[in-house]
Amino acid sequence: MTLRTFKQLALFKAPDLFHGSNLRDGKRKIARPLDPKRAIHLILKSSQARGAHSLLQPRYAKRIKNLIEVTAKKYGIKIYQFANVGNHLHLLVKAPARLEFQNFLRVISGKIAILVTKAKKGQKNGKFWDHLAFTRIVNWGKDLNRITYYFIKNEIESFGYGADFAKELVQRGCVIVKALPG
Repeated sequence: MTLRTFKQLALFKAPDLFHGSNLRDGKRKIARPLDPKRAIHLILKSSQARGAHSLLQPRYAKRIKNLIEVTAKKYGIKIYQFANVGNHLHLLVKAPARLEFQNFLRVISGKIAILVTKAKKGQKNGKFWDHLAFTRIVNWGKDLNRITYYFIKNEIESFGYGADFAKELVQRGCVIVKALPG
């Protein structure tokens, strides 16, 4: 007689941990996954944010960071990490509930677009953000460590270093401190 092992059939499909960007283009809308006990990696990307409209421009960078911090405080969002890469933003956040996270996303995406494009009511500027905000639920432990290194790599790239050089620095555990002008 042979021993058989049976796997329990899943009654429900495991929820997706990703949402946004162009993942569901042309498909039915679904709710953005959210777990109030885990962190969320959030990416807002704009191909228009280059040159004079770069999010790293001195006239925008500090205001964007301040806007995100103030809005996060208003909606009870905890910000673990933030990286401005010029044409996209990375945030590692934790949201208490869906409504607060939706409001946070709506407000920061709208206000950043208005700040950079100098849009006025009734004036058409077109879309600023390329797609929906991309979010991914991050597990604690190794996944969180990986995403932390990813943020550091992106931060180094935002200083003007190449992706390969930034990756090498992160792997070696090196740190770069950007010199402040003046």
